[in-house]
Amino acid sequence: MDRVVNAMWRLKRSERAETALFYWRMQGLKVIRHAEQARSYEVTFPTVSFPPNITDKAAHTEASEALERAKRERDRDEVLVGCVLGSEAGKLARYERGLERSLFRTLDELRQLQDRRRNRPLPPIFDAVTLAAGDTE
Repeated sequence: MDRVVNAMWRLKRSERAETALFYWRMQGLKVIRHAEQARSYEVTFPTVSFPPNITDKAAHTEASEALERAKRERDRDEVLVGCVLGSEAGKLARYERGLERSLFRTLDELRQLQDRRRNRPLPPIFDAVTLAAGDTE
């Protein structure tokens, strides 16, 4: 039974990691959108390195503040977990599939033990991998 609890806990952990990855990507998109919006109120001269001329100071200030909030949210430690996991997404998916298979094997083993104790026949338990591999029709 401890193996089932452990596998369930690890599956929940991978679910939280996936959520962090998606949230980090969403925050990155927000930063890009707010930066573009703030730049839309700026007029720059390509040949001169003066500060940009702001066409609408109130809207530019509001867009710049929104950009800073989005950057702070994107760069929080909890969100950066998603950044780290972004490069490891394939490994994470394989890890999750392995945990699911382990959970199904453990549950099947538990069911067999319970059925033996009750002297009942053993109908098979199928998981998605077994069904996909055995489905040849």
